[in-house]
Amino acid sequence: MPSGKGLHAHRTARGDRHPLLPALGQAKQKAISINCGNHLEQLALAGQMYSSDYDKCFAYENMTNDIWLSKLIDYQASVEAVRLCPAANATNPPPASGYHANDMKSAWKWNSYVKPGVIYWGSYTLNAYFYSDFSASPDYFTKFSTVSSTAITPFLCDGIWADFWPSPPVARPKTCSPAASQLRWAGSPWAGT
Repeated sequence: MPSGKGLHAHRTARGDRHPLLPALGQAKQKAISINCGNHLEQLALAGQMYSSDYDKCFAYENMTNDIWLSKLIDYQASVEAVRLCPAANATNPPPASGYHANDMKSAWKWNSYVKPGVIYWGSYTLNAYFYSDFSASPDYFTKFSTVSSTAITPFLCDGIWADFWPSPPVARPKTCSPAASQLRWAGSPWAGT
């Protein structure tokens, strides 16, 4: 049996109790976070370009329209490469219970109504107030140009479901409340993240 000093050196060589391990783990998490933010920025840019080219945001998914992610993939093929958070399982993400993801290491899934047999997977969620075909409601945006409080209006963010309706509504706040001003939406096309 090696002496205590030799045993300690052996553990260090294997990686046990090595002083750099916590720092390496933090660096890895930081890299994943940066990569995730980059994915969100690419998705947000593709969404803005789509909105600009079609002069509207996304139609709500129904029997004749597919989910917003399908519109972005069809519009810009590179979206396929950034639809999953780097922390998620990149090869056939594990099915969540139903359609929502269990956590950020899995992805939400959505069956296509328009393309039989196609299932969309994603880790990012769309602010549902950007569905352009709900324009009868004053809370919905039909275009990016109708966003009045861009610094606190999320477009896309990490999520376990394909879309979300912020509540209390931060989509069109009358004033900037302290709670709303604390929100940071990674990948917001306006927040500079």
